[in-house]
Amino acid sequence: MAIVILIFTSALIVWFQAVGSPLGGWFGVKTDLLPALMVYAGLTVGARGVVTVGIVGALMQDALSVMPLGVTVLPLCVIGLAAHQWQAYLSRDEKAQQLLLGAIATFGASAVVLVTLAMKGQGVGFSFWLLLRLLGVTLVGTIACPIFFAALDRVNRLLGALPPKYESQTAAWNFQKFRHQHSPAERVRERAYK
Repeated sequence: MAIVILIFTSALIVWFQAVGSPLGGWFGVKTDLLPALMVYAGLTVGARGVVTVGIVGALMQDALSVMPLGVTVLPLCVIGLAAHQWQAYLSRDEKAQQLLLGAIATFGASAVVLVTLAMKGQGVGFSFWLLLRLLGVTLVGTIACPIFFAALDRVNRLLGALPPKYESQTAAWNFQKFRHQHSPAERVRERAYK
């Protein structure tokens, strides 16, 4: 169910980007919100779900833009699979990590798409304005990532689609409890009486 919600969300994001977000008119920046969604997908669903959301979202985005079909598939899938691979080391609830992952994902995906288009001969020339737009896109993706986490976690919990392992508010590993059970003094006593 979470994969269906993510695919529906990616369709809404692509529609929002294609129709024209208000940010594009105000600042001349095309929003790219799918990398932030892929970070959420990588930390929420399995590898198959990440690849499914990445391929469907990227093909929809490429179909509604002027880019060649399939240009954004690889960057989005790599972002989602990298987040999924490091899922054990990342905390889903940390806002600072969400901001940082959103920034890295958005900047990386935009840079890879620009390099891919340049290699195909369809790229734009490097300029100060391109760098400014790239930073603007990165800023929008950075801000969008924690919003996606909050909104989609809420929707998934309301629909009962979020796996139970994400519902616990306490950490699975408690350092104080571990230290108390495995203190050096207890080990010495145990060895002395054996």
